[in-house]
Amino acid sequence: MAQDSYRIQFNTRSEFHRSAGHPPFQAIPAHYYNITDSEAWPVAGLLVLLDGKGQPVRAELHLYEDQPSHVHEAAIRQSRLLLQERYTGDDPLPLRIMQTYQHRDAMHVRLSTVTDATPQTPPRGTSSRLLVAALGIAVMLFLVWLVAFYQPGGTPDETAASAPAGSETPGPNVVAALFTNQSDGGEAEEVLPPSRNAHPGIGIGVRVQIAPGLRLTLRSEPGPNAGEVRGAMESGQTALVIGGPAYTRGDQDTIVWWYVQLDDGTEAWAAANTSTRTVLLPVE
Repeated sequence: MAQDSYRIQFNTRSEFHRSAGHPPFQAIPAHYYNITDSEAWPVAGLLVLLDGKGQPVRAELHLYEDQPSHVHEAAIRQSRLLLQERYTGDDPLPLRIMQTYQHRDAMHVRLSTVTDATPQTPPRGTSSRLLVAALGIAVMLFLVWLVAFYQPGGTPDETAASAPAGSETPGPNVVAALFTNQSDGGEAEEVLPPSRNAHPGIGIGVRVQIAPGLRLTLRSEPGPNAGEVRGAMESGQTALVIGGPAYTRGDQDTIVWWYVQLDDGTEAWAAANTSTRTVLLPVE
């Protein structure tokens, strides 16, 4: 019986390592939000994975280590509020809550130049499980890099100086920008001057109270006539700040709005000041 012949082709060592080290991956669209505390330092990262139509399919909140529990709780509430205000869908969106820590020192990866980059066609029948696993690894590496660049030990100027030339480092006030008022046409309004009467010590995770002798109406949207009335805070009543700030123009001063949670579970926007006086005060 004649023996079948086989033709065997060997790859060179460099070709083998190149194909093994750079497998073809499929990019998955996603939105990333930087969650910051009252001092504009990142405390968590919110990643929203999207499908081919731009609809959210899963969200992941990565809490940074060495943060107080009340800061983590505020980050969770703010992430839930962000998802409810930014996305729509018929089914509830799963939100995975994880804690991130830096496993080792940051490493610098040398990227291919434009001339070295060669297009690769993804093979047919690529397993979706492998793609999800690859995405998870990529997300964890990105978060480790992000934590390394945003350690509270350095100043914002030092952080910006340590970024590679030409890169875009996420700004520390991404969340604050999400709550900036917008016009009916969807375009952001002009930047308002800093408020003179809003207390500077208020931020996410801070418990506040109404100034003595005042009563404050709470609303579903930031603005004196925006949204619906969701109750009121009486003199001396306290609440926890879980979101914001947002800003509106007053008669003589910029009005700062914070998203608060009352002891009975009510969540609404509260004005921190008027054009002439301070309304919300931090609880001592």
